[in-house]
Amino acid sequence: MTDTDKRTKAREYLRVSLDRSGRERSITEQQDDNRAAWPALDFNGTAYADVSISASRYTTKARGGFAKLLADLRSGRFGADVLVLWESSRGSRRVGEWVELVELCEAAHVSIAVTTHGRTYDPANARDRRSLLEDAVDSEYESSKLSARSKRAAAANAAAGRPHGKVPYGYRRRYDPQTGRLAAQEVEPAEAAIVVELFDRVARGHSLRSIATDYAARGVRNRSGRPFVAAHLRSMLDAELYRGKRIHIPGRRSGNRDPAVLATATLVDATWPAIIDERTWLAVQRILSAPERRTTRPGRAVHLLSMIGACDACGGPMAATNRRAGVREYQCHRGGHVRIPADQLDALAEAVMLAYLSRPDNVAQLTATDSDGGGELDAARLEVAKLRAELEDLADQVGRGAISATLAARAEPGILARLRDAEARADALATPARLRGLITPGADVARRWKALPMSARREVVRILLAPDVLGQLRVTRQPYRGCEIHERVEWGRE
Repeated sequence: MTDTDKRTKAREYLRVSLDRSGRERSITEQQDDNRAAWPALDFNGTAYADVSISASRYTTKARGGFAKLLADLRSGRFGADVLVLWESSRGSRRVGEWVELVELCEAAHVSIAVTTHGRTYDPANARDRRSLLEDAVDSEYESSKLSARSKRAAAANAAAGRPHGKVPYGYRRRYDPQTGRLAAQEVEPAEAAIVVELFDRVARGHSLRSIATDYAARGVRNRSGRPFVAAHLRSMLDAELYRGKRIHIPGRRSGNRDPAVLATATLVDATWPAIIDERTWLAVQRILSAPERRTTRPGRAVHLLSMIGACDACGGPMAATNRRAGVREYQCHRGGHVRIPADQLDALAEAVMLAYLSRPDNVAQLTATDSDGGGELDAARLEVAKLRAELEDLADQVGRGAISATLAARAEPGILARLRDAEARADALATPARLRGLITPGADVARRWKALPMSARREVVRILLAPDVLGQLRVTRQPYRGCEIHERVEWGRE
């Protein structure tokens, strides 16, 4: 018989929780301590291990190593006489789990050695058993206290607008070099530029799918190193944190997006700087939540009127087709009743819509049907008038010699900046709510139309080619060979 055969066989269960402080004992350190404390034991077989998994009743992760340990004890595959733990809380912080482990060890005649205690326990011994179970109660109690402190800290952070949890995309955190405590959450310039671009493109009518595709082509990745997807971009657009706000839900952690829970929440000013200004953030929310718009935008669409224009014969949609080489057409999608050259129909529809949007009386009528913005628009126009009068008064005072040209030169830039902001606000409010963020009507609307991506153009088409505005575009059968495009279009208003 060899010396190894004479030594008592032992197997370890090792566990390390996620600890951002860096002070948690690692798996390797636990093994080193175990072997130094128990030199007479023969550590037989592979150790059971769980890395970055809590053993408390608040964890949502399964502990595969612990489950295998219990299964081997039940089946007799454990293959050792002693179970070695670095400390008792490494085994479990749940009383129920710990009792099950102790009972399985008793049934298998396996002792439990706890390195930090410097002793081995016999589960069949009443006094040893009581000591082990007292450890379980203490561990669960400490876990509960830690959880309560964490919840109170999270609630206090939320109420005070301080950051908590993972560092959001677009930001970084700075820690005090002496204490290691959080000093500030600051803007991460490179990531913040991506966030600003995202909000700007959505405000201009780009689809989330097209933005995600473009980001992927440019190599823009999220914090996990993977390409952004539309759903992730949408969650970023919904995040109040980018406008410098934090959700505070009394008695709860932030991050719960359940509508019933959010109804009880309040917004508090955050301690970190905003990346997106308030007006842009709210404008994007209106775009994403507008009832007349689809919640998922067709980013791949390349045909202006496809599935929007209708067949006059059956009422079905018109779909783009290239049945004839080099000729793009719209054809009745339901039964092929009508077919019409696509480029000519697109040109006709564009001409009608741009003519409509260039006339102030049409825009005013469309704005009048909106339920919001009336009072705000009047106030914005009044502010513009006041600032223009202020500029004229400044010029008059210089002319009368009441103030010097030098003093006027100092005052003028500030007034002009406020005037530009007021004019921009008035223009935005004068745009019908349903068109905000897509296109601003006016005499030069054609230029803005050309700059729009196809996804934004199609959104404008859906809004304008509706029965309550210009009417649904309906394509009729060809009355005679060589007829003009406009002769085949009816504008349905029923």
